[in-house]
Amino acid sequence: MGSLDQATYNYVNKMFKDLNIKFMNHGYSPSYKFIKDLLFKNQASLYLNALDGVHTSGKTLLDVGCGRGGGAQTYLSYLDLKDVQACDINEKNIEYCNSSNDMGIKYLLCDAEHLEYPDESFDIVTSIESSHSYANPDLFFNEVYRVLKPGGIFAYLDTGNTIRKFNKETSPYTSVLYSDITKNVIDACKEDIDNFLLIEDNDSKKFLVSLSKDMYNWYTSKMDVYSKYICIK
Repeated sequence: MGSLDQATYNYVNKMFKDLNIKFMNHGYSPSYKFIKDLLFKNQASLYLNALDGVHTSGKTLLDVGCGRGGGAQTYLSYLDLKDVQACDINEKNIEYCNSSNDMGIKYLLCDAEHLEYPDESFDIVTSIESSHSYANPDLFFNEVYRVLKPGGIFAYLDTGNTIRKFNKETSPYTSVLYSDITKNVIDACKEDIDNFLLIEDNDSKKFLVSLSKDMYNWYTSKMDVYSKYICIK
C-alpha cells in the first residue's frame, strides 16, 4: 500500500476520532432487515452479502484489510463462526479496532502481501474493498491461497484495477463464481446520501455524504464496476 493511501487512512481516522464509525466501505442495497446498526446497515450488508450462501457455522475466518473493524464485527455478530480474526496494514486502523474491541476479535497489524499466518489456517478469507491499493496483487492472491485450508472459501469484493487482474480462467481455485453487484452498490450510495445526513459530527457528515455522491456519479457514469468473487480452494 502506497504512502498516499496511508495518509488518506490516517486522515479518515483522525476525522472520525472516537466516533462510532467502524466502516470504510461502500454499501449493498437492499440491506438485510435484521441488521441493528441502521445508519451503516448498507455497509454491514455488503459484508454479509459477500458470504451469502456460504456455509459459515463453526468455521474460522480471516478478514484481510479490515479497516476500522466493522466487517469483522458484522461477521461475528450475525454468522455462526467459530473464530474471526482480522488484519490491516494501517496502524491507526488497528489502534482503533483494538480500542473498540469488545468481541474478542484478534486484530493484527499486517501487510496483505505478506500475511503473518500459518499455511492452511483458515476456512474462510474475505477481502472487501481493500485490494485496489495493493502494490503487488499477485503476492496478495498467493498469500490468501496459502493461508486457506483445502476446500476453503475466498470471498473477494472490490472495484478497480486489482480485482480486474484476478483471472478466474488461470486461478488455482477449483471453482470460481463471479457476480457484478454494481447496481446494488449504486443503490446503496444513493440511499447513503440521505442516511449520512444523520451523522452528528459535521466534518464526518460532509465527508461521507460527499463521498457517497461522488461514488454514485462514478458508477452511474459506468466508469467502473463492482465485482464479487467466491472461490473454493
